Amino acid sequence: MPSGPNGTRCRVCGCTYEHACAGGCGWAANEKDLCTTCETAIAAVAVWYEDAVKSSRTALKREVEKIAPAWCVTGRSRRKARKARKVK
Repeated sequence: MPSGPNGTRCRVCGCTYEHACAGGCGWAANEKDLCTTCETAIAAVAVWYEDAVKSSRTALKREVEKIAPAWCVTGRSRRKARKARKVK
């Protein structure tokens, strides 16, 4: 990740200068707290949302969970995962 203000974190994924996204990222040109990986993802989702016949965020999340289950651990399932690790 190229230079950014010290302590800057991406407001979406939380990456920093020291801990960039997998594959590398940089700071978005017009946003001081958004990385280029998240900027690309946001743009892709925006295009999908506008172009899809029936855009359903729930259905999209379900499909993403099928291909990247570890990436989609959120909310209640994140708490369950932490609890399960403590029990072991």
